[in-house]
Amino acid sequence: MPEGPEIWRAADKISDAIAGKEIEEVFFAFDELKPFELQLKGLKIDSITPRGKAIVTAFGNNLNLYSHNQLYGKWMISKDGNEPDTNRSLRVAIHTSDSSAFLYSASEIEMLEDDEVENHPYIKNLDRMLFTLIQHMNKFYSDIKAVHLKTESFPHCF
Repeated sequence: MPEGPEIWRAADKISDAIAGKEIEEVFFAFDELKPFELQLKGLKIDSITPRGKAIVTAFGNNLNLYSHNQLYGKWMISKDGNEPDTNRSLRVAIHTSDSSAFLYSASEIEMLEDDEVENHPYIKNLDRMLFTLIQHMNKFYSDIKAVHLKTESFPHCF
C-alpha cells in the first residue's frame, strides 16, 4: 500500500508535469466519471495536493478529482503522451500539450465540488487525526514541563 511519503512524491511529480497547464484530453474508466471528460477539456489544472494517502487535483471550474490509491493504485507520468507499458488497469488519464498523468489500478476515484472536498469522509478523518495528535503532543509537552520546570534541565526549545 502506498504510504504518505510516496503519495507526496507522486503529487510533486504530477504537479511538475501537468499543474498550471491546459487540459487537452481526459479519460476516465468509470462510467460515473465519463460526463466530466468534456467538462474538463480546455481547463487549467490549478493544483495537485496530497491529503494523507489521497491526492486532490483541482481544476479551474469548481471541480476536484479525489483519488486514493488504495492497495494497488499508482500514478505514472509520460512526457510524450504515450501510455506507460504496464499490466495495470488505466483509471484516469490527463493529457496536456507536453505531459500526461496516468492513474492505474486505483478504485476510489471521485469528482468533488470545491465545497465538498473538506467534507469527504477520508479528508474529514485526517483533520480529526491531526487534532488528536496535537492534543497528545500538548499533553506530552505539559507533562515534560511539569516534571522539569523547576530544574535547569528543562529543554528551552519548548
